[in-house]
Amino acid sequence: TGQDEVFVLPFPDWRSGLVHVSTNGGTEPVWGHNGRELFFRDRDGWMVAASYTAEPTFRVESRDQLFDASIYRAAEGWREYDVDSADERFLMFRRVGGNEEGDALLPMVLIQNWFTEVEEKMGGGNTRR
Repeated sequence: TGQDEVFVLPFPDWRSGLVHVSTNGGTEPVWGHNGRELFFRDRDGWMVAASYTAEPTFRVESRDQLFDASIYRAAEGWREYDVDSADERFLMFRRVGGNEEGDALLPMVLIQNWFTEVEEKMGGGNTRR
């Protein structure tokens, strides 16, 4: 097509069929955890969820634009986001200080078990909610 696209090939007989998933270009595909969706970015920067069925063969049932992700970092050749285990939220890096070529490199800090850490710093876990 002259642009990046998302395709699915069957395995192990990959020659038996090629399914075109994206319709407006596509990059950074990732399978949903639910076994029914494939997420990717389209050419305009929108996150898309392609719903599919795999029985008896792979077939795209619908493609839904989720949100404009153009303000979040994108990379050529690898994925710059992830999807939570419920397929409801995305972890993405927001562009800072410029455009795609001039993004500032800032550290990322991930705090796991934040409430547990706060309770320990506050003197125990006996707080009422």
